[in-house]
Amino acid sequence: MSAKHLKLENKTMDRSMRDLQKSFGHMLAEKVEKMDSFNDTINAEKNALETKLSQLSDVIEYKEQSQENLRKSLSFEQGRVQQLKEDLDSTYEKTFEHIKEYEGRVSTISERLNIQQQQIKARLDASEEEIEGLKKKKSTLR
Repeated sequence: MSAKHLKLENKTMDRSMRDLQKSFGHMLAEKVEKMDSFNDTINAEKNALETKLSQLSDVIEYKEQSQENLRKSLSFEQGRVQQLKEDLDSTYEKTFEHIKEYEGRVSTISERLNIQQQQIKARLDASEEEIEGLKKKKSTLR
């Protein structure tokens, strides 16, 4: 081969190499751009999940506080029922006629309190189930 032919072949190879580098550079830039876009999408989804997790934590905290309030209310109502029973016993000792008069009143109040107690217990049970469901949902989101 002649020197002229080698020079020409060398220039052709240099041009091909530059073209290949440009093509590779463009391809690499596209891949980096796609990865950046994918990372942005992942970060957006991560932020959305973290927000949802935070909201669920707030809901769980609220539900637990509500449950505690229901327990206190139930305890208070049970105390009231007990006090009414004690009052009934004391009144019964005083006179038989007072007992007859108060039996009807206490029975009605006791029924109402029992209904309230049942309602509070039902709400407490429902709240506990809801908290368990939210805890499961929270663990699923993690």
